[in-house]
Amino acid sequence: MDELAARIAVDVDRTRVQVKERLLAEINHWDREHNRLEALERSGTIGRLRADAALQRARQLDERLDKRLRALDESTQLVALPAVVRGSALVVPSKRLSPGDEDAAPQTFARNTELVERRAVEAVLATERALGRTPHEMPRNNPGYDIQSFDPDGRIHYIEVKGRIEGSDTFTITTNEVTFAQTQGDRHRLALVLVSPDGEKRDRLRYVMDAFTHIEPSATTRSYNEEWHDYWDRGGPPR
Repeated sequence: MDELAARIAVDVDRTRVQVKERLLAEINHWDREHNRLEALERSGTIGRLRADAALQRARQLDERLDKRLRALDESTQLVALPAVVRGSALVVPSKRLSPGDEDAAPQTFARNTELVERRAVEAVLATERALGRTPHEMPRNNPGYDIQSFDPDGRIHYIEVKGRIEGSDTFTITTNEVTFAQTQGDRHRLALVLVSPDGEKRDRLRYVMDAFTHIEPSATTRSYNEEWHDYWDRGGPPR
């Protein structure tokens, strides 16, 4: 509290000097204007601005200065309140959860997100070529989709790839990806790749058409955490 009070006091003192300097300058200006206009009015010269109006502005600024200085004084009166716990987390080392060394390799593989994603993209590229299409991988973090694939007629298909290690429950889809998919209709595919720790030959792949028609994108939502199995069950052979 002492440290916080000292830091706040420095800021308040600096602000108090600036406030007084600015408002006192304005008060003095309108007091001078009041005296000048009052002298003119005594001599019979009446201008657009009356002396009373200038005096009223000066007194309003007096009140404003007093109010601002009181607020600054109050901001230095600190009270320590009890802490409010809004969340908690239990952090357990992964080795404590591992029953033995036999699970070490799959766990390490599951944590290697880049390897899983790379395997998933390669699986989709190979599948697209097998379907007779010409796929082109987009730059990393391309908004909306991962692969652009051309069929023999020159028609473009857009593919969003989601790769997960076997046993995963959810995957994340961004609002940009959902919105793009909804604008492309049957030209869009959500490619789900179930990556096996036992090797790429055991990887499994499904395409989901009209994957996100049930989602209403929101301007305040950046991403959605979706159930993997719900989409996997809706998917089918690549086409």
